[in-house]
Amino acid sequence: MPQLKYFFFTVVLVFASCNSGGTNKVTSEAPLSIHNIVGNWELSQTKISPGGPVEWSMAENKNTYRFELNGSYIYLDNGNEERSHLGTYNVKDNELQLTHTAGGEEAKTATYRMTLSNSELILDFVGCSEECRLKYKRIAE
Repeated sequence: MPQLKYFFFTVVLVFASCNSGGTNKVTSEAPLSIHNIVGNWELSQTKISPGGPVEWSMAENKNTYRFELNGSYIYLDNGNEERSHLGTYNVKDNELQLTHTAGGEEAKTATYRMTLSNSELILDFVGCSEECRLKYKRIAE
């Protein structure tokens, strides 16, 4: 009879350790919304692959984004001021969509998959055939 108790105890433990999602991945990522990214973000690292695996490297230019609550943003390119611009943004699901016009040109839109955790914003360019990721850190205003 004691062996039967241990058998049932083992079965309960096995089923209790399973989950319905099929994965035990724990994530600390915040829910993605406009409210999460409002503020100033400075480029800290890049992960741009010309083909094959690459590691994160320190960013040469400390480009910054300032996201406003009203859906507008300011982009400052510290390496090339002509590329600095104003625009609008939208957050939907896990994607960030940036739209801007420059010098009377047609509006340009870029879409990024967005990951936000521990005051870091990682943008993964949608449409890049290799790895194209930018890591921003939140900075004071």
